[in-house]
Amino acid sequence: MRTWHRTAFTILLLGACTSTVIAQGGMGGGRRGGGGGRRSGGDEGGRPSDARTNPLGDEMAKRFDGMASLKPVLDDVKVPRNLRDTLDVIEKTYSAYFSGYAKWAREQFAKQARPDTAEMRRITKDARTLRDEEHALVKSLLPADQAKRIDDNITKIIVEETRRDVELQRRQERQQTDAATPGGMSSRPPQR
Repeated sequence: MRTWHRTAFTILLLGACTSTVIAQGGMGGGRRGGGGGRRSGGDEGGRPSDARTNPLGDEMAKRFDGMASLKPVLDDVKVPRNLRDTLDVIEKTYSAYFSGYAKWAREQFAKQARPDTAEMRRITKDARTLRDEEHALVKSLLPADQAKRIDDNITKIIVEETRRDVELQRRQERQQTDAATPGGMSSRPPQR
């Protein structure tokens, strides 16, 4: 009887994973007629590896993808065993939403060197609101004695995010200046 349950569970799990892969464009339906990844001419992330890839777009996409991760929020937080699976499901669910924001960033930066600033701010604000919703849900599930630690972790995330926003803004401005300068090179020495 136990073997039958294990077999049934494995079949259900394979079916769920296969439908997810197909829905995400893998296994014979994705970009360039292939199954994604390196086989279809893309890089490790399954994106096309053409000359239009913009490093700022890739960075924004990585930031959106990383927003779903609960690891920074749960740093030094004691998570009860009975909630671990629930938190994994929450993280995977929100990850699917954030991958849409990452896709948008890649597409926008591929179309133009710097997308519409107002649209970028709106999308980033929407993504952060979604992330805050995820964090609030996680915080509501965990024991009350862990709330202070979660709040401290969220504060660290926001401080780091603000620092990266400033750095990204500087790089975007530098990229625009370099593009406008004859020869494509800035007269300023590179900053490190």
